[in-house]
Amino acid sequence: MFKIAKNIEKVVCPEDLYHVRLTLDRPEDYEVLKRVFEGVYAKKKDFSFEDVMEFLKQNSDILKMNAHIDRDEGYKKSLREDRELSQEEIERLT
Repeated sequence: MFKIAKNIEKVVCPEDLYHVRLTLDRPEDYEVLKRVFEGVYAKKKDFSFEDVMEFLKQNSDILKMNAHIDRDEGYKKSLREDRELSQEEIERLT
């Protein structure tokens, strides 16, 4: 979907994007991504991350669709559900 430049050493984001949830974990996330893709792709087939962010600045209501979801929800779920594997389980997986 996005072009990735070769030989990137460091990516610096000039602004705090903590409020932007662009992931696909829930139905609300799908709706956000669908609207972003439809809005950006319709204007520019070869779009960049910057194009997406500009679209979201102009259509900030879209971000409200999944803003109620804890952005660390999956990580917290993993911490709750993860467990240490027994030696037998490790050997079976390797």
